[in-house]
Amino acid sequence: MSRLTPVARITLDGQALTAPEAALLRAEVTLGLGPAHDRCWLELHALSRNVPSPGGQVAVALGFDGSPEDVFTGTAVRVERRPQGSWVECFAPSWKLAQRRAAQAWVGQGATQIVNDMLGDAGVDAGTVGADLDVAVFHADDRRSRWAHLVRLAQLAGCDVASTPIGALDVRPPKTGPASATLRRGAELIAWRAAAVEAGPALAPVGPAGAASEAGAELWHLPLASPAGDAPEREAFVPGALRDRNSVRSAGQARADAAARRTVQGEALCWGQPKLRPGDLITLADLPDGDIDARVTAVTQVLDADGFATWIDFEGTT
Repeated sequence: MSRLTPVARITLDGQALTAPEAALLRAEVTLGLGPAHDRCWLELHALSRNVPSPGGQVAVALGFDGSPEDVFTGTAVRVERRPQGSWVECFAPSWKLAQRRAAQAWVGQGATQIVNDMLGDAGVDAGTVGADLDVAVFHADDRRSRWAHLVRLAQLAGCDVASTPIGALDVRPPKTGPASATLRRGAELIAWRAAAVEAGPALAPVGPAGAASEAGAELWHLPLASPAGDAPEREAFVPGALRDRNSVRSAGQARADAAARRTVQGEALCWGQPKLRPGDLITLADLPDGDIDARVTAVTQVLDADGFATWIDFEGTT
């Protein structure tokens, strides 16, 4: 049986350092799907000569036996001095969108173009952007951050929002296909728990805002009196950005798919898995009650004196 040695590479303002060179005591990286921002905490020894200043660029790679994988790229936002050393808090570049407030409107543009405009305006690199939704009009007012508007648009388009290991931002449909990782009980998987969740109440129907009447060509200029139907039995969801049946149907299906993915929820602890990212598909294998096919919703990577471990939050279907 081989023995693996946890390793880390910390890059501070372009200077790459091993864990001993950086005097690293502990690294914790939390990764999630929007509206969460990826965050990183570094605990450095009191004798460390490489403590970043707020605003400094930080990149973290974790792994085993001299081959660390990039897991986080961002900016130091808070540096706290303590008797035992320094505590550095960092955010991924998506944090810039949370600091940016500006009023702007887009008319007759796709969600992909709107997302790219928001990212470019905030100085955030675009990763994979595939928000396939036609938007009649989208208003981003300055009462909320650009991040809030981007996440809202992504939810309408049925897309995940997640940062990449190098700090770019992905806005893309949920992944499909085979699992990218298999975590086996007694091997990679240390502990787990999974719960079947009762389905909630039926989702409110989605209706188009200001859609034209369907009573004939001569009445095209009259908006629908009831976007959700002639006699809706309960409240309806009528997003102002969607004005036609096709986009409404797409948004409604995205909401239904998201609800279906949450009928199983759980968490797992495993040996360090630096390649795992939120949105990845995994299989928890060799469990007493059978395998679980799941989607990762959050990842926490921790490297310290006890070793390198990964905590995973996941969701799935029964």
